[in-house]
Amino acid sequence: MKYAISGLAILLFFISCAGDSNRDLIISKSTLNSLDQSSKTINEITTDYRKQLFERLNDVSTAEQAAVWQPKAAKVSELASSTTGYIYKLKNQLREAVGNSISGEASVFESDNYNAVNEIFFQQKNGEELHRQLRRFIDSVNTVDPWLKNRYAAFVSDKFDYLDSAKYNDKEFAQTFFTQVSTAAALSLLAKFENDIRNIEKDIVTYCYYSSLPACNLHYESFQTIIALNSNCVKVGDEIEINAGVGSFSTASQPKFTIDGKLISSDENGIAAYKFKTPLKAGKYTKSVKIEYVKPDGTKESVTKNIEYTVIE
Repeated sequence: MKYAISGLAILLFFISCAGDSNRDLIISKSTLNSLDQSSKTINEITTDYRKQLFERLNDVSTAEQAAVWQPKAAKVSELASSTTGYIYKLKNQLREAVGNSISGEASVFESDNYNAVNEIFFQQKNGEELHRQLRRFIDSVNTVDPWLKNRYAAFVSDKFDYLDSAKYNDKEFAQTFFTQVSTAAALSLLAKFENDIRNIEKDIVTYCYYSSLPACNLHYESFQTIIALNSNCVKVGDEIEINAGVGSFSTASQPKFTIDGKLISSDENGIAAYKFKTPLKAGKYTKSVKIEYVKPDGTKESVTKNIEYTVIE
């Protein structure tokens, strides 16, 4: 058996073996709730990216790229849902084994039941099948796109060592993670595996989402003008610098900067820097900064802001 157990697995191992079972059950419940909430949030983010990616199929400017990447994102989500569906079934079996339905968890956390885990994961060999399901997800993802295979070969080995067949075969996986583990701890472990799958899915769908953008759009997704002084309270005669930019400071937006009535050139990063000497008299002063830029659809936009600063003796 391999002993390179992940941090959470080590935590759950001690939870299952420690003497204070009430405390351990409380910790398991807290861990489970946190992981379930995390998976829910991750899934909402992924769903939003997937929805926007699908909508790009109907946009002339993005339809061609979206037609390449939307099916790949959809396929990965399909694979993820299949795997998490199996995990959901195991969660339900565990709860039912201790007389609990999927909608209520109280009894699961009222006793450190080991028999249910032993029966489901060893007698019924679901521990080995779970590993096969997780491995199948990774292997299938690797066939969706060549980049994904290259990306996740090292990624999986580094972050999810339990999915590395060179480190764990099916039997070793079951023995490592489910030997002498309570029902509550097993539920937390399943939530951890589900969370890992949802994270991988989100990472890939996000990649597909940004890859569906035309090359010129990759420089900026939203537009925000950024104008800042290096200080807004200075002494008489001190120097002040104003930095201004658009969005991600991309030169693709053809930014044009006018500061204090003077046209200021931007550097290769699309950033305009303007230095000036402060007045010799203390008081509050204002500099006008105007930014003009071109949006991806070809329309022009401009923003004017007044930057205030104070000169002190």
